[in-house]
Amino acid sequence: MDVFFVIRWQNKSIFLDVKESNTIYDLKLLISGIMGKSADDMQLYNLAKDSIEECLENERSLAECGLTANVARAQSPAQLGVTFRMDDGGFENMNVKEYSSPPELPDVMKKHNSVKK
Repeated sequence: MDVFFVIRWQNKSIFLDVKESNTIYDLKLLISGIMGKSADDMQLYNLAKDSIEECLENERSLAECGLTANVARAQSPAQLGVTFRMDDGGFENMNVKEYSSPPELPDVMKKHNSVKK
C-alpha cells in the first residue's frame, strides 16, 4: 500500500509517496535526489510522536516504524523531520518552521446568526 509523507526541513516541505514495504534508507535516497545531499548524511524523525529524540533506523521498513497506510494517508500525510550532517561531523538540531496562519475572515464573509421572526 502507498504511504504519504511531508518531509520538513527549515521552511521547506517535500511531499512524497512510497510503498510501506520500503525502508527508511529508500526514503532517504528519494530525499537525497531532491535535496542534493547524501542519504548517509541525513537523519529522519517522526514529527507526530511526542518526542523526536529517536532517529528512524535505515534498515527498518516504514511499516516496522509504524508508518503505514492507516496513519500516512494522502489527505493527512505523516510528517517527518530531516536533519543533515554538519561540517564537524555532528548533526544539526531539528529546525522546522511552523506553517503560517491564514488571516482572519472579513466580517462580510462570516456567518451571521440573525434571528428572523
